[in-house]
Amino acid sequence: MSKTKAFIWAVILTSSAILFLFWHVYTCTFVLLLIACPFAVVAYRKQRRDLRIVEGATQAQLDQPQTLVIPMMTSKNTQGRLFVPPPIDRRP
Repeated sequence: MSKTKAFIWAVILTSSAILFLFWHVYTCTFVLLLIACPFAVVAYRKQRRDLRIVEGATQAQLDQPQTLVIPMMTSKNTQGRLFVPPPIDRRP
């Protein structure tokens, strides 16, 4: 069962139990709350699992060393700079 379905069923059953509580039908209230508990536990445990997975992935990403790859220049006589031609008006 998915986390969303379990949460929806837990909410529906709890809402129904509250409705029966207002009508003073305590046996139905107790039964509905008893049925809603496993759904709430499933939704909670799956949410905690997903949060742990996301937290672990974030931590693993932060633990990796950040490296900057600078491509080597292939032109000759660049002396570490990109070639920039002289301005047009100063050419002979």
